[in-house]
Amino acid sequence: MSSLPTFQTAAIIKSANVSADDIVIDHKFDLPQLNEDDILVRNQYAGVNPLDCKVRQYGFYINSYPTILGVDFSGIVVATGSKVTKFKIGDSVCGCNMTHIRGTYSQYVVCSESQAALNPESISHQVAASCPVTFLTAFQCFLRHPSSKSGQKDSLRGKQVLIIGGSGGVGMSGILLAKNYFNAEKIVTISSAKNADFVRKLGADQVLDYTKGKEYLTHELESLKGTFDIVLDFVGSYQEYYSIELLKQDEESQFVTIVHTPQGISGKVFGSERAKNLYAERDGDQLAVILKWLSESGLWKDIPIHILSLDQASQAQKMSESNRTVGKIILQIP
Repeated sequence: MSSLPTFQTAAIIKSANVSADDIVIDHKFDLPQLNEDDILVRNQYAGVNPLDCKVRQYGFYINSYPTILGVDFSGIVVATGSKVTKFKIGDSVCGCNMTHIRGTYSQYVVCSESQAALNPESISHQVAASCPVTFLTAFQCFLRHPSSKSGQKDSLRGKQVLIIGGSGGVGMSGILLAKNYFNAEKIVTISSAKNADFVRKLGADQVLDYTKGKEYLTHELESLKGTFDIVLDFVGSYQEYYSIELLKQDEESQFVTIVHTPQGISGKVFGSERAKNLYAERDGDQLAVILKWLSESGLWKDIPIHILSLDQASQAQKMSESNRTVGKIILQIP
């Protein structure tokens, strides 16, 4: 630790309930403290996620201010805690430090070794920083179905999947996983016409264009009654359609949402009483499985990445909040 600088450059906020314009670039922010089961990483890129915006707005997971934003990162290990066994200095790693927000919009990141994974040689830091939150969230949604709860490849063979919001980060990851990892038979997604070609390229078999209006979408969803083994909601704007019984009438079909409303989910949703909110876990072992699969399949090439500088952290969060950016946003760390 003695060869490390005393200060670092980081994008911070000084209180909760602030706008993206209130993000400050601090060139003399203290380096994070290293616990015995932590790794310290010289960060190369930080992922930008909708979660980061909610942390800024509502103070989720924050213990004190000022604080560094961000949870996704990719970089090089420069120090390890006394009980770390999985990583060594010089390793190229990525991860998601979500137990409590410890910040990744910064030159140095501290992360529990259990929440990090080695980067395969074919996966760049740009791609690696794009993956943790989105792919782990989508992966764990699929684990809620009994057929795929073990996380094995091809475990959704013959199953049909509806993904609400296919062009965002989690939706994109969900389509890639459903088609190419879990090997679902059919994938339907709700997206816009302008993103239809993109989600089809990812693996969607049918695209429902929500911009055509409520009457169109109601008709299309009614025609799909009793079709799906699993419905994943990555948007949260479709409660008015919850009464349509889209799920198969069996004991296994599942509805999973990552959108957490104050009232939560109750009663039948899309015809299933097995409706769940997902609070994704930051699992380094699962992340390693995903990275290995992306590397071997070459599917990482299908992930559109928008690279901004750390100085543009405010702009990056505005892009994320707009819900109009297809693919992933990352920050290059100086």
